[in-house]
Amino acid sequence: MKAKLEYIWLDGYRPTQTMRSKTLIVANFNGKLDGSPIWSFDGSSTRQAAGNNSDCLLKPVALFPDPARKDGWFVMTEVLNADGTPHPSNGRATIDDDDNGSGMHANFSNGVMRSAGNKKTFEKICEEFGKHISEHIAVYGADNDKRLTGLHETQSIDKFSYGVSDRGASIRIPVSTVEGRWKGRLEDRRPASNADPYKVASIIIKTTKQALK
Repeated sequence: MKAKLEYIWLDGYRPTQTMRSKTLIVANFNGKLDGSPIWSFDGSSTRQAAGNNSDCLLKPVALFPDPARKDGWFVMTEVLNADGTPHPSNGRATIDDDDNGSGMHANFSNGVMRSAGNKKTFEKICEEFGKHISEHIAVYGADNDKRLTGLHETQSIDKFSYGVSDRGASIRIPVSTVEGRWKGRLEDRRPASNADPYKVASIIIKTTKQALK
């Protein structure tokens, strides 16, 4: 039995990366991530390598069944240089270890936030985000100034604010967090739909950790 493994990665285009894929045919695939080998590709065609030294590597990091193809699988990968180090376009590699996840629009929490039980912890995190506006905006998507205008339930791109249930703030504190006795999540409303979610998660984790030191 042969399986079709669709390797998927983000290329090196700027300011917005695009999705790439190619298919590897594997015999006797075990249906597990460890059965998906590291694969190479020509990085010169994806703006991830020079033509005279074009090999890049695709490292599988997650596996999902392909609903459209028999014996097909989606292999989510991250890009490595030929020597096995993370490629500069590899936003996933910039994520520091943390004790639960982050997402886009971007709702995020960690163990401390889910067990804090006090308003001060959340205010401390929000205040720390306000100290790093440019760092966050740099990875929150290209042309985000056209969206973050201060109008239509957005805060201006060069300003920062937070508030309970405030859709016009940079960070919205969900009412569920307040009603949960200050245990729960926050929502950074600034990331655009074209942002790299790995880079968004990375900067959110970094700033949250700084706040909780």
